[in-house]
Amino acid sequence: MRTLASAGLARGSRGFTLPELLVTAAIFSIIGLGLGTLYLSSTQVMAEGSAAVFVHRQGTQIQEELARHIQRATALEVDSPGASQSLCHPSSGVNLASGKSVVYQRSVGTVGSPIDPSTSEFWCVYEHKQAADPYPQLWRCQVSGLTPPQICSTAPENLVASALRGSSGWPIAVSGTCFTPAGRNCPPPNPSCAGCPVSVDVTFALDVKRTASDSRSLLGRPREFGFNITIRN
Repeated sequence: MRTLASAGLARGSRGFTLPELLVTAAIFSIIGLGLGTLYLSSTQVMAEGSAAVFVHRQGTQIQEELARHIQRATALEVDSPGASQSLCHPSSGVNLASGKSVVYQRSVGTVGSPIDPSTSEFWCVYEHKQAADPYPQLWRCQVSGLTPPQICSTAPENLVASALRGSSGWPIAVSGTCFTPAGRNCPPPNPSCAGCPVSVDVTFALDVKRTASDSRSLLGRPREFGFNITIRN
């Protein structure tokens, strides 16, 4: 007669049965799937958080740069609602939607001296999608004057980082840009510019797209920015 110990040893040497192996494999598969799902979810949450922080910082930097540059203007020109042509164009044959651009004059002469047109700079800021970009960007260039329409006389400068750094190249998209006059009194010392506003309300939105060909938002929706810029000269 076999002892209990010898019976247990014999049973242990038999190994796992097929049903036992299938159950074990199923359990490990469920655990692996759960861990994989948790990892992907955590990665997605971290990516969305990084993108949100970046967009907020990017929008704040754009706001500060526009305010710094436009506050020193001596005159502003803003699109009239429903205008047939925009104030400025990046190149010949390109027209922008009404309200998407603002043109302003900056004096580069001596502080306190009368404005000399020969020492003034004229700038335009506008939203536009260039052929090489997957999504619209916010651009700034110099033009030759205030009277529309103007064509960029210098290479346009992109005010937006076109892709989120350190993020596998997630592209940034600009939308909803609008420049609206907040006042119609002519700013001194430029009385010839009748009707020019002394301040402008600026709005725009930034979004992070999944890829250049996948326009779905990584943030769920664009982040909107709105502020006012008033001439100080």
